[in-house]
Amino acid sequence: MYNKNLKKIDMQKIQKKTSTVKLGISNQKSSKKLVTKKSREQYITKSEQKQTTMYKPYKEKKTESFKEKSNYKKFLKNKFKEFNNNGKITVVFFCDTFYPIIDGVIRVMDNYMMRLSKEYNVVACVPKHKGKTFKSDKYVVVGVNSMNLGALGYDLALPYLDTDFQNIIKNLRIDIIHSHSPFYMGGFAVKLAKKLKIPIVTTFHSQYKKDFFQATKSEMLTNLLLKNIMKRFNQSTEVWTMNKKTLATLKSYGYKGKYFFVPNATNMTYPENPSYLLDLVNKKYNVENSENILLFVGRLVEQKNILFITDALKILKEKSIPFKMIFVGSGPDEDKLKEKIKENKLENDVILTGKLSVGGSDEQLLQGLYLRADLFLFPSMYDTSSLVQIEAATNKTPTLFIKGSVTSGDVEDNHNGFLSGKSVNEYANKIVDILSDKEKLKQVSEQCYNDLYVTWDKVVNKVSDRYKYLIEQNNSNKSIKRAFKYLKKNSVIIKKINKIKKDS
Repeated sequence: MYNKNLKKIDMQKIQKKTSTVKLGISNQKSSKKLVTKKSREQYITKSEQKQTTMYKPYKEKKTESFKEKSNYKKFLKNKFKEFNNNGKITVVFFCDTFYPIIDGVIRVMDNYMMRLSKEYNVVACVPKHKGKTFKSDKYVVVGVNSMNLGALGYDLALPYLDTDFQNIIKNLRIDIIHSHSPFYMGGFAVKLAKKLKIPIVTTFHSQYKKDFFQATKSEMLTNLLLKNIMKRFNQSTEVWTMNKKTLATLKSYGYKGKYFFVPNATNMTYPENPSYLLDLVNKKYNVENSENILLFVGRLVEQKNILFITDALKILKEKSIPFKMIFVGSGPDEDKLKEKIKENKLENDVILTGKLSVGGSDEQLLQGLYLRADLFLFPSMYDTSSLVQIEAATNKTPTLFIKGSVTSGDVEDNHNGFLSGKSVNEYANKIVDILSDKEKLKQVSEQCYNDLYVTWDKVVNKVSDRYKYLIEQNNSNKSIKRAFKYLKKNSVIIKKINKIKKDS
């Protein structure tokens, strides 16, 4: 691994140690103290100084009592009364998934809401998780009755069957709606915006056609489901998407309306000197400073081509290319991944860390892994604009994508990232080429940081300006319609008066 520019840093605290699962080797206990108390107080990253915790840790309860529900209803009533009279713009977010589940859509929405809450009244209408509403101290959350989908790892919101939710939300003055899902919550949001005659933005996050086909295995059902959700997109004031490739996908689904580009971003910042974090990772995962480290971060699901990665790693091993592969994350296909690793005899070459999250107690360890990696592997043909590739770029670690993938829309091969053919052999050979030219890798690492790193603060400023524009435009259109209606009404009266005069 080449050295990325190193300087002295301070780090106040270090994350709680997470267990490492190293296949083929019995789990090793972490040492009780990686650093002394004094050194814990001595170090702190710039990003940690600037940021608050992304979300409060969610504590699972067996039940939510009647008293808790009643008190929260009173809280919402009082909060909405405040919002209706404080003169601020009120924006309401709708989504079919939310904490304690964590995915890219939730993280995008949360980053919007946290920052907008400084200037706006912010409300999130999201599904309850197993009957309980996730609560935030940064914005107001209205829980919607839902059905937990178990193995799929998500909740199905049922807004049309939740009369309490309908009665609560109708008491709120709303200026603009932002939907992050085209399903039941998105459909409800579109109808509410139409009823209130206010603008609604819908963000295009996923390749829904692939989702539908994987679930149904039927072209006919896939097209039927796609046609249904596209009604919600086409009924929106405008649809937001990340880049030209995601726009092309959206249009291929049948979208015909207005669009606006809003990129994804990150909370991370490149530390002044990452040496401490690099040493932390090397010690925790028992890797040498000279070893080639390959990294994947995300949900462990087949759609992200995690099994494809292990097949490419098998070829690397057969070519006697030294490497250590680290998978960060958890998911429904984790067992399949473990089986594939064993099948390919990669037990001593692969580490599974479990889930590490931005904003959580283990954020510094996650950033250390991004910093330590020579190359980030992301062969997903499913994602539209993954947050993890931005986090990797923030830490000057370039990503290897598959050519033609939507999520590689902002990447130019050998300039600010790398692109490979679709076969396992092509992907493996590209890794070999990249690792064999350290000077080129260093150049691409710097360029990916320059081109792809963007902060949520910058993005949300753009979001705020666009909200205000859409609200002003909507109010202006209302005024024009009222004026035309007035003129039309008066023209009819004038005609009648003229007729009476003429007859008399």
